[in-house]
Amino acid sequence: MARFDIYQFSEATPYVVDVQADLHSELATCIAVPFVPRTLANKEFLPKLNPAITFESVEHVFITAQLASIPRSALGDKVGNLENEYRQTIVDALDFLLQGF
Repeated sequence: MARFDIYQFSEATPYVVDVQADLHSELATCIAVPFVPRTLANKEFLPKLNPAITFESVEHVFITAQLASIPRSALGDKVGNLENEYRQTIVDALDFLLQGF
């Protein structure tokens, strides 16, 4: 399991992204952020906090303020990774949530 991996999750939240540092990959839980198609996202769209990210040719929204600790056993299949293309976008959204800038 690696930071920025995308996992299948549930019907209401099709995907989550693991944002926890790889250093902690042995923990039973991970910090994950909901990652949903734009059509399922709240109409209030704050691009710095909830950036739009294209995955599988579909615009998704990274819903930063809903990050949560979840059991790794609750994660479905890994379906992708956002590190190469969206690492800084995700880090900026997390910084904005946690530090205000």
